[in-house]
Amino acid sequence: MTDRALLPPDHAILSEQMSDAASELANRIELGEFDDLDEGQLNDLHALSNAMERWAAMAHIMEERLFATPSAASLPVARRGVAIRN
Repeated sequence: MTDRALLPPDHAILSEQMSDAASELANRIELGEFDDLDEGQLNDLHALSNAMERWAAMAHIMEERLFATPSAASLPVARRGVAIRN
């Protein structure tokens, strides 16, 4: 995946987490954990697993681009709060 040398220390990579979740879902489907679902629901789970893999691949590309920039290590982590205005 992404070159860890480019990432801040202890950085959790979103694309890896997404890919792991997609693989976990696919494995659980193959192991028969969802055999009680009807065919349509099972097909939806397969589609979800496939979509998660595609999203992980896109996130991986974005991570590589983000952390390939020279100033990426100095970028602050964005934290957005919720503002409620009446």
